Amino acid sequence: MSAVLEKRMGRGEATRERILEIAETAVLAKGFGATSIDEVIAEAGLTKSGFFYHFKDKNALARESSADMSRPTISPSTKSSRAATSYPMTRCRRSLFH
Repeated sequence: MSAVLEKRMGRGEATRERILEIAETAVLAKGFGATSIDEVIAEAGLTKSGFFYHFKDKNALARESSADMSRPTISPSTKSSRAATSYPMTRCRRSLFH
């Protein structure tokens, strides 16, 4: 996550976003069951208490991640927002449930 974005969001919110990004990457790569909290916190450079400050448990992380990924995203390389809208949640659901 960039330093500019971290300043704009605030440190706590930036940490939460970083956790979500790391978890999403891990879940898409190997599935929800194979992704551990220990793996996510090691990659994020956090302690367990730091993780649990932001999320009650792994399921809370999954709910937040799926809610976040269900919102459309806009590709910066495309000027037309309609053409650039995609739903990454479809990829995540396939990874979680197949």
